[in-house]
Amino acid sequence: MRIKPFRFLLDTNVISETVRLSPNKYVAQWLCTTNLNNCYLSVVTLGEIRKGVVKLRDDERKQALLKWLEDDLPNQFDGRIIEIDKDIANKWGHVMSVYKTPQIDALLAASALERGFALATRNTKDFINIPELELVNPWMVVCNGSSPGDL
Repeated sequence: MRIKPFRFLLDTNVISETVRLSPNKYVAQWLCTTNLNNCYLSVVTLGEIRKGVVKLRDDERKQALLKWLEDDLPNQFDGRIIEIDKDIANKWGHVMSVYKTPQIDALLAASALERGFALATRNTKDFINIPELELVNPWMVVCNGSSPGDL
């Protein structure tokens, strides 16, 4: 029997950390030790990023982030951007009603569940009530002997 590689749906807070002026070192280490071909984004994340970028007042930063959003991310995640289909929509309704999860979080959870992915997020408390959802918090993952207590 062949074992499938572990795949991750990256929450907005994880992928956004990569373009922060001072990214968290544990997230950076986690991403460096994770095969990015096993990492996926949701179209929901793209929308959340655009919402944040549009609000920026620093035009230089805004333009750099728009390029990242419109060019770099689609190229980096080519074939690994999850759209909302019928199955995800049905799972989304279930997650919202059964677990009382907010809409955006429920869409991410439903996408991960339908695809059999773990969800990589800093906000594990927002998803902890969904028992079948695998969660990974890159801010708390220990890599190469480092410890989150070293922050």
